[in-house]
Amino acid sequence: MDKTKAGYVRLTGFLALSIVLILLLSTPGMIFSKGVDLIDTELSRRSGHEFYVQTALDFGDRASLATLPKEFGNWSMSHEYNWNALAERLNVSLMLCRDYAKPGLYIPVNLLVARSKETNTSGFHPPIVCYPALGYTIVNGEVNPTPYRFFDHEQHLGETEEMEVANVSWITKPLFGGEEMQNVTIPVKKLVIEKYDDGGNVIKRGVVLYFYVKTDRWGITEEFTFIRVEATFAPTQGNWSEAVEGTTAVCEGLMSELFPKLFKLREPEEMIIVAMAKEGGALGVAAAVVLIDIPLAVILYPSIRNLSEKRIEKRLQKR
Repeated sequence: MDKTKAGYVRLTGFLALSIVLILLLSTPGMIFSKGVDLIDTELSRRSGHEFYVQTALDFGDRASLATLPKEFGNWSMSHEYNWNALAERLNVSLMLCRDYAKPGLYIPVNLLVARSKETNTSGFHPPIVCYPALGYTIVNGEVNPTPYRFFDHEQHLGETEEMEVANVSWITKPLFGGEEMQNVTIPVKKLVIEKYDDGGNVIKRGVVLYFYVKTDRWGITEEFTFIRVEATFAPTQGNWSEAVEGTTAVCEGLMSELFPKLFKLREPEEMIIVAMAKEGGALGVAAAVVLIDIPLAVILYPSIRNLSEKRIEKRLQKR
């Protein structure tokens, strides 16, 4: 066999061996995954604060979303809204909207979960558009962005905060083991909003925390779910900064306790080669060996053939 042809054969064998090893050392989820779920504070791009998760509910299924508990911890649902008609206007496939309350809290905290329509992200109305349209002014972040920034770059309004989650039992563990996480923070976008009367006096204030759960494939958002908590209240005579901090803490409390209901621990998966050995026994091990031996045989074939041809030539010369 000439050197050029032998080189192509060996290259084919190495490629085949690489593919076989990648498959055998991968997990089923790495190969057959429909996409990667991640929490992020911006819809149109990666914020740099994204956090990878696995969802506990099917956000695209109305029946599954409805199983979100109405009571957990000290929280209980005080009202549920039917916003199916509004979902059409907001260009989302479904919405869940509830007020939650707990003892000692004089204002309810509103939870909104909205699911996108397939891959349509451009038609969704983010909070930085919705709240001003409802008469609110966003007073934190870049207060007066240029028009193109206002509609195209969500990072310029509000503030990205890291919210600590107390119950971390649902957190995805490292793929190949390692130390378990102790303190976990999740990125959320915070908006501080105000509404004024005709005289410019503040008549309502509030805090909004939200994030997106995006299903990405190859870095492209295929679908997303918008999750937001909000608490608004009438202005008081007390310290406004303290009121914002207190309201933020209340919103974070609800959102933190919701996490174990919305997300779950990623089930550990064994590598395919390990699963073949456990489930198939000796037959599974033999199958794995055969899969590896075939490309190895292709790699060694040119050398074996050349050696064989040389032996044949020597025998012919002796005759």
